[in-house]
Amino acid sequence: MQINDALQHLNRLPAFPAVLQEVVASLNAKAVNMEALAHTIGLDEALTAKILRVANSAFYGFPREIASVQEALVILGLGGVQSLVLSAGLVQAFDGPGGSLDRDAHWQQSFRVGIYARTVARCIRASSDVAFTAGMLHNIGQLALDVCLPEQFAEATARAEEMGGLMAAEEAVLGFNHAALGAELARRWNFPGVIERAIRDCHAGPTADFEPVTGAVAVAIALEEGATAEAALERLPAPIRERYALDGARLVAELPASEIIEAGIEALIA
Repeated sequence: MQINDALQHLNRLPAFPAVLQEVVASLNAKAVNMEALAHTIGLDEALTAKILRVANSAFYGFPREIASVQEALVILGLGGVQSLVLSAGLVQAFDGPGGSLDRDAHWQQSFRVGIYARTVARCIRASSDVAFTAGMLHNIGQLALDVCLPEQFAEATARAEEMGGLMAAEEAVLGFNHAALGAELARRWNFPGVIERAIRDCHAGPTADFEPVTGAVAVAIALEEGATAEAALERLPAPIRERYALDGARLVAELPASEIIEAGIEALIA
């Protein structure tokens, strides 16, 4: 099977909600009408409720309640609301029955990677909100496979250990991997190219032409998998680490406490 064969099954995916299409369009826009965007988001009552639940969780820790999307835009900023809407919207869109993939576990892992990527991005002066979104989406190809090709994905998952990892098993069973499929989905959904490339390349080893956001997601994946900060930073090309004097101690000092991250996860997937 080739990736083009898999793309013929994308009609099995849940429809990409109109509100998310508007938010993705705003990612690519040079100027954004904040009032119009807030109105569009507010039309989806279920999504708005989830956004406000996350915004008012201990993850953000604001001293007063955020009561509306408009207020969230003022307090969190455009980038913060965009990444929050996309995260909550995708969790909501993929809320139906799945195959072999544990949806809650998937989003928990994705949220942690997003938060770690945001932290690394801040350290290397890359866009932290873009890095968070890329981290949330880095394994979106797994969700697509679980929905569109559930039997083949289940086989790849079952063979992952013997094949040396899920990506290798996917290549053997399908002829392509979830990173390639996820990048193609991001392209079709009109996400910015930097997010598409991060999804495609974040599982690769460090290369000189890594974009900073891709590097941030790569480090975040290693951290989520349990690597030490020093080992995770080896995913970044040396010139980036040296340019920003980024070492393990500094990264650890910047990472949010685990209980704060878990509060965000609980609000997101509730």
